[in-house]
Amino acid sequence: MITVRNLSYQYPSSMEPSIGPIDLDINDGSMVVITGPTGCGKSTLLRLMAGLLQRHGQGVVTGRVDIDGSEPQRWPASERARKLGFVTQCPADQIVTGSVWDELTFGMDSGGLPHEQMAEPSVRWLNNSGLQRTRHPDGLSGGQQQQLVIASAVAAGGKVLFLDEPLAQLDPPTAARTVQILRKLADNGSTVVVVEHRLEPFWYDTDRIILLDDGVILADKSPTDIDIASLADAGVAVPSLLLFE
Repeated sequence: MITVRNLSYQYPSSMEPSIGPIDLDINDGSMVVITGPTGCGKSTLLRLMAGLLQRHGQGVVTGRVDIDGSEPQRWPASERARKLGFVTQCPADQIVTGSVWDELTFGMDSGGLPHEQMAEPSVRWLNNSGLQRTRHPDGLSGGQQQQLVIASAVAAGGKVLFLDEPLAQLDPPTAARTVQILRKLADNGSTVVVVEHRLEPFWYDTDRIILLDDGVILADKSPTDIDIASLADAGVAVPSLLLFE
């Protein structure tokens, strides 16, 4: 479970916090989409929940984030690799090896998994993705690279996955397939937290939509319960599929 209490962040160049205070609970096995207009603090919140700004940011953090009862920014690198994954909107920037197989096993190696235990999850992910183990990641499409980065992030056993605009470079069919991968991960017990402005691909698959604006939460509801007008008022594109319901 992810627990956020009285969380805020102030960048060094700012005179006041860019986000917060924020209180939030995200249950295991759920998929949550954080949305809002550009500059509202979505990515800042995501990085705080992953413990990244506390470790590497130069700003001031107040409040606390706990994942399963402990603070992620205090985890050593091997523990982080075992417990959580963080995927940016440009998957190519996160690929560090020269083959699909090496990339899949990189996260497991970073998490300290014995080499003899790497084959089974790697083969499983290869079968699910249809990717060739010897193929160089540079030759993959954007959607395939995204699949590979997600697979590497969770293959080490991490049950929490943070994604910052994972659909940014994907065409509609590939975006739909990516959402289904994320939904399946959540159904199998992972906690999936997504920052995204493209709500339509997620609308029928996410458990909650969290609307952020000016650094604070305006709404936190299921897609069926959220006020559509509040999305429009915040400058978030309303899914076109709702116009026909």
